[in-house]
Amino acid sequence: MVLDNIETYNSSGYLLSNLTFQPSFLQVGDNQTVETNVSFFVFFINYSSNLSTIKMKENTTIIMQVNRTANSPDVSFEFPLNGSSYSNSMINVTWNASDVDGDFLSYELYFSPDNKTLIGLATNFTNRSILLNSTNFPDCSQCLFRVFATDGFNTGESYSDFFTIDNDLRIENFSSVYTNGSQRIFKFDILNSLNYSVSNLSWNLDTGNGTINSIYNTTLVSSEKLFVYVYHNYSTSGLFNVTSTARSGDLIDSKTIQINV
Repeated sequence: MVLDNIETYNSSGYLLSNLTFQPSFLQVGDNQTVETNVSFFVFFINYSSNLSTIKMKENTTIIMQVNRTANSPDVSFEFPLNGSSYSNSMINVTWNASDVDGDFLSYELYFSPDNKTLIGLATNFTNRSILLNSTNFPDCSQCLFRVFATDGFNTGESYSDFFTIDNDLRIENFSSVYTNGSQRIFKFDILNSLNYSVSNLSWNLDTGNGTINSIYNTTLVSSEKLFVYVYHNYSTSGLFNVTSTARSGDLIDSKTIQINV
């Protein structure tokens, strides 16, 4: 069957609109083009609060019909959990959804690295879980997923908890490990979580009372750690934000702690 017209009706069965068209597409390949009426496409229709039924037809034959029901779907995330961290690993994205009208539901899933930008991952999806590889996403500390559940008319949505993705350099176990008056020794680990070596690795420590830089660059093979200890004698007292940073070319990670001197 070939879809060639779309009709919309109100709850009384009155025809609101009738969109007709003759689908024709060109498939390009093997040094030739072939005309076809089979392809994916997107169309827009005017929304009305009176809209109750959409009929998709070939001539007078109904191919598919969507009826508006009273309630929107309920949807909520199960995973990932708040504070989860992923490094070159699989993310099991799972949500629950229900519809009191018993309507069939489909989903759209999005990823956001910053709670602002949305990147589409799946549309017209019918499962309630998907396994994703963290290496396909940018590093972020406020990552989240957003899912839309629709019955064809009504839509519900949900946001996942925040989680972290750190697929390349990672600073771990950052803390002050020694205190004597104004003197501090800081310790942090730099992990290469990539599956290849990184070279020209450098680090610096912003103590909040001056910056200390590494003297020599380092090479780390995959999964290797560099253990860094840094001494600093504070010249003043107070509350300080201390930031450790590791860098190798475009790869960078940093962590911040707060201390009182």
